[in-house]
Amino acid sequence: MIYRIVLRLILFLSIIFLGVSAQSKYDIFPLSKNLKYLYSFYQQFDQRSLAYSVELNSDSGTVEYVIRDSIRSGDSLFIWQIEQLRNLVHKKYFSDGLYGYVLDTTYSVVDTIIFSLFEYLMDNHELKCSSQIWNFPLSTFPSPLDLDSNTSAYRYSDSSQVIYVRLDQHGASWEDSTWFSAEGGMYQRITNARLGYMDPLYYTLDVKSIGKPTEVERDNIKQLSQFTLSQNYPNPFNPSTTIRFGLPRTGNVVLKVYDVIGREVVTLVNDRLSAGNYSYVWNAGNLSSGIYLCRITATSVNEGKKQVFEGVKKLLLLK
Repeated sequence: MIYRIVLRLILFLSIIFLGVSAQSKYDIFPLSKNLKYLYSFYQQFDQRSLAYSVELNSDSGTVEYVIRDSIRSGDSLFIWQIEQLRNLVHKKYFSDGLYGYVLDTTYSVVDTIIFSLFEYLMDNHELKCSSQIWNFPLSTFPSPLDLDSNTSAYRYSDSSQVIYVRLDQHGASWEDSTWFSAEGGMYQRITNARLGYMDPLYYTLDVKSIGKPTEVERDNIKQLSQFTLSQNYPNPFNPSTTIRFGLPRTGNVVLKVYDVIGREVVTLVNDRLSAGNYSYVWNAGNLSSGIYLCRITATSVNEGKKQVFEGVKKLLLLK
């Protein structure tokens, strides 16, 4: 009898201890539906032959990740569906000193893909991707390094700041550092590498977050039949106001604010969004009083035909 009481007491205290331990951990990679991560992205790849040729490649711009959905698989696994949008400028320069051939080109890369992120619901919740966490690197040119294949991160940690550093792999001289925090999730990654001897190859990757993860508010309305851009509220405002719009179908959306002489002030949205109602909060705390114009352009395909919706609303900032 006493043995059973002691055993139950130990079990009870263990449950309490584990609960307190789990609650004390930091969520250093927040995941929830409609959460958006926005990154400033730069990657450079240089290959210079000691003999004559030079090849320079670079990608720069922004990369967005929006968590669109999640599926629970049993008691031990969450599968997150992630939408990735690249908006990059690719530059390539090639010079062949032997034959005098020179290639110098620049073009834009805007594309969207969907991939899965696996969260294992045990211990610190291991996170795995089929390729890389957040699919980095994201170059338009072939990567000379498979930096992150099957590499794990963890959602929870005993510390509010975590840095993963890896060195000297694949016979190369390289360093890959990734930063996580309780506020910013994965908020920075920097990679530097140098391969080869007779034909040195230089490879750098720099990824930095822009602000904190942002909640993309979306209401599902089945009967939404047309594009809408509502008047902001409040209006006049100081310093923040909410801008709402509705989409009857999936499309590419650009939402920008301009001053009265047509200069762009800020891009609030540049994303591929599903059908529904959305709202974004704009903080104009660093701007002076005056009239501003909010413009939306939404492009979609309906029954095989391209449709473009444009709308403009006047915003009045009074300080």
